[in-house]
Parts: sequence; C-alpha cells; structure tokens
Amino acid sequence: MRCRKALLHLLEIKHVGVEIVEDVLDDRSREEGKSISELQLPWDSSILVVIRSGDFLIPSGQLVLQSGDELIALCRAKQE
Repeated sequence: MRCRKALLHLLEIKHVGVEIVEDVLDDRSREEGKSISELQLPWDSSILVVIRSGDFLIPSGQLVLQSGDELIALCRAKQE
C-alpha cells in the first residue's frame, strides 16, 4: 500500500501534513496474501484498521491480508 497511488482520500490534516486514506485489496493487489510485517510501508505511514467482512481488525504484524480487505491508513500528505 502506497500513499502515492490512487487511493480514496478520506481526510487530510493540513496543519500536520498527514492524510487518512483507504485502499481495497483485490486478487491483483501486491499486498494480498502478505502479513502486515511483510509490507514495506514508508517509515511515516501506518495501517490503522483493516475492515474484513463487515468487522474491523486492529492490525498486528501477523495479520495476513486478503482480497476484499479495506485498509485504512495514515500517511504523509502528497505535496502538490
């Protein structure tokens, strides 16, 4: 999951320079089938919650991502 690709931007906190974004994984997502600890997230990003089948999961390093998972993440806002 990268903050620079086309994600759904949910909230931008301009005075801090961060945004909250959403990404929905599908079978072609490079994150599908990987655990959170295997992702190479930027140092200034964090997955806040994973929504799966209507339930929310607090992400841990062992959580394996699946197609259909909705990831809500905090990351540095893009510089326009």
